[in-house]
Amino acid sequence: MRGGTTTRPLAFSTQASVTYGPAHPADRPRLFKLLLRERLNFASPYTCDVEKCVVVARTQGSLVGGAKLGRMSKLPDTYQLSSVVVDEAWRGQGIGKSLIRRALELAPDGSTVFLTTLRDRRGLYEEFGFKIATPRDQVPVSLRLEMAIGAVLFSVASSLIVMVRASTTDGADGADGADGVDAAAGADDG
Repeated sequence: MRGGTTTRPLAFSTQASVTYGPAHPADRPRLFKLLLRERLNFASPYTCDVEKCVVVARTQGSLVGGAKLGRMSKLPDTYQLSSVVVDEAWRGQGIGKSLIRRALELAPDGSTVFLTTLRDRRGLYEEFGFKIATPRDQVPVSLRLEMAIGAVLFSVASSLIVMVRASTTDGADGADGADGVDAAAGADDG
């Protein structure tokens, strides 16, 4: 979505042998398997919502990756990028970066996008303008909760971080050098 809150339909596009487009209900089992394998978003039939999977990657008719971008319901112009996943056999070919870029293109201009990720994946998201969130970024409670649950279930408290890509109109440059919000520091919205 660009230019306000109107939704722009995602048209299929092809790059090499990979095709990108919207997810379909028939994609649910494959997305579920990919998410479960990566232990993303506590993969379950309840979190594998293809209606929220805004872009998927396919090759030779087979789904090889996906990404979600969802509006955070209680916050104006605030979105969450999540469930960015690529099948192991297809990694290292730029598919994940293409999924992230295509998902972010759907966020309205001036919006803020949050995500939770492992600290060792920080560099990937920094390429797209994300920075480690600080207390002044007002990390949504739902994300602090997600981090807390992830820390308990998967023992990754010191590895989880929340990142934010602030609107380009607010002057945020992400270069404040803060340690950021993480579960080990007592974040309250996961």
